[in-house]
Amino acid sequence: MNNTYIYYLNDTLKQLISLAKDVENTDEYYQGVIYGYYASISILLNQAEGFGIIEDLDEDIKDFVPESLL
Repeated sequence: MNNTYIYYLNDTLKQLISLAKDVENTDEYYQGVIYGYYASISILLNQAEGFGIIEDLDEDIKDFVPESLL
């Protein structure tokens, strides 16, 4: 089986998490930006779990708690 989708999902989630952590929570606009990242990351992790591929992701991705961004 081709695991390209796992590599894609891992890289995408790592980039989104990194970008979210780089946002400085200084005002309502940036809080909205962080919430957008939070929502996107949460959806991707929930879908990975729903499709049964969460265990194929890197440990730091599997253990990431999206609520830590808020």
